Amino acid sequence: MRDGPVESSKGRQGGTVIAYNGSSAGLGNRMRVTLGAAAYATWRGARFYYVWPTTSQFRPRLSDLWQEEPGNRMPRAVSQALSKVTGYAGSDLSGAEGRKVVQVRTGGELVLPAGAPDWKHSLRVLTPVPRVEEAVRPLHAQFEGDPYVGVQIRASTQIHQRTRDSSPVSWFIAQMREIAAERHEARFYVSCDVPKVKQEILAEFPTAVGLSSDAHYNSTEAVQTAVADLYLLASSSFLIGPHASSFIELAEALAGGVLRAVKPTESIPSPECWWETPPARDPLQPALRR
Repeated sequence: MRDGPVESSKGRQGGTVIAYNGSSAGLGNRMRVTLGAAAYATWRGARFYYVWPTTSQFRPRLSDLWQEEPGNRMPRAVSQALSKVTGYAGSDLSGAEGRKVVQVRTGGELVLPAGAPDWKHSLRVLTPVPRVEEAVRPLHAQFEGDPYVGVQIRASTQIHQRTRDSSPVSWFIAQMREIAAERHEARFYVSCDVPKVKQEILAEFPTAVGLSSDAHYNSTEAVQTAVADLYLLASSSFLIGPHASSFIELAEALAGGVLRAVKPTESIPSPECWWETPPARDPLQPALRR
């Protein structure tokens, strides 16, 4: 970790905390739950384990994406067997303080007790694996320090129907056209989970760039590309993203609250707001700005 560990434990209750991720859970939900539960374990001075299934629905291990692990990995079957005794807690952990073993199972962001470490800080101090860094740095250098708009599009048929209905590709293209009409030299970084859609957008906008990958959806290579996307989006000056996307929330968390993300369900701000936030100095530390 670059900035040191999260806030040290005050030895409140001890015990064991386990973060359970379902086999179909995506990157955003997995990181929010895993790091949130790890922060809760730190707060109460507990041992921490996490369940991180690797199946055809999500291939990479956490160690394939970041160099640090927040705890020890636990087999899913062990957690499920243990749940017959412990059950599972949801996102609100306020009622779990008296339990010796707390298993957390939710797709949402955890509600942590006052004084618990911030899981978003834990995300910011993680170091991506070399393969991710090797993808991020050359592409970020192409912007030469100029501000750019990050655009994250979810077009895969495997995404949640609510996101697909509320965030059509056409909406993102319309916003990019409006920005380009207002500022002809505007730069874009485009992240999209369907390579064909991404290539069509890059072809229309000459000042746009994006990582190319033909890897199978949610394969290790594809998710490593998504992590690289995460850092490049978080390093932008302005962010446009889909509704109900935990990935966009990760990008905002990685940027340390200095980056605003606008979604189709929100009004687009005036053009000067697109450039008022300077881009990140170091794309692996998006919270640090020029």
